[in-house]
Amino acid sequence: MSAALHEAFRRGARRVAIVGTDAPFVSRETVLEAFRSLDDHDLVLGPAHDGGYYLLAVDRPRPALFQGIAWSTPSVLAATVERAGTLGLTVRLLDPLRDIDTLDDLRAERTRLEPVLARSPALAAAVAQALEK
Repeated sequence: MSAALHEAFRRGARRVAIVGTDAPFVSRETVLEAFRSLDDHDLVLGPAHDGGYYLLAVDRPRPALFQGIAWSTPSVLAATVERAGTLGLTVRLLDPLRDIDTLDDLRAERTRLEPVLARSPALAAAVAQALEK
């Protein structure tokens, strides 16, 4: 993420939001809210129900923010907020959302995913096959 942020700012971005590809319910409005929140905060995070986050937004590269984080653990959000505090950054947390990391997550959100699946028969077939296992 640090490298992606660095590259976006190198190319001239003034604000950057990274959204997880496993977070299908992040809306345009949520991303815009994150960008607006950077007016008053140094870091914006969208908490995921599993202890991570589905969105991170900043107004400048912050490589130290990513150091010392135990990635892919239930403590990623808490560790990131703690790290931000040690760096003197103000943090805004958005409303939590579920990301889709496991078959249980997929089962829990299948009804909400139906509109997306309806637009892609191949994806719908793959999801159905995965849920049969």
